[in-house]
Amino acid sequence: MKRKKPKLGDVLEIPTPRGFAYFQYVNRDPLYGALIRVLPGCFVKRPQPVSDFVLKPETFFTFFPVSAAVNQGIVAIVANEPIPEAARKMPVMRAAGGIDKGGKVLNWWILEDERKSMTSDLSEEQKHLSIAEIVNDTLLVQRIVEGWSPSNRI
Repeated sequence: MKRKKPKLGDVLEIPTPRGFAYFQYVNRDPLYGALIRVLPGCFVKRPQPVSDFVLKPETFFTFFPVSAAVNQGIVAIVANEPIPEAARKMPVMRAAGGIDKGGKVLNWWILEDERKSMTSDLSEEQKHLSIAEIVNDTLLVQRIVEGWSPSNRI
């Protein structure tokens, strides 16, 4: 696809040292911007059919400047597929609250719909929530290649 203006449902391809990785643009937040669901794995060639591949559970959600990355040629739009039902609404996420001088997160905001609450002790379920943060292409690729998950950051 040669389209330069991303739209919801777009599946995007980003090169990594381990091959190509894929994510789907699924939502937009007024504060954070474009929300993506990162699909599992890295590939030498594009998984086919893409329509089946996007049905796989995501490894995590994150915010990513999709439009800028497409315009700069950092990522390529490869398809537009229906967003899986479970990924259509904004997921419950967590965002860092206070952070100490060493970079340790002292407490977390739990973001659900229009509500937010703060906790200093994450439940086991909350440790697996995606983190509400905007990442650039370098960090996105690093996380994909390392097999990072939100539970790695507690």
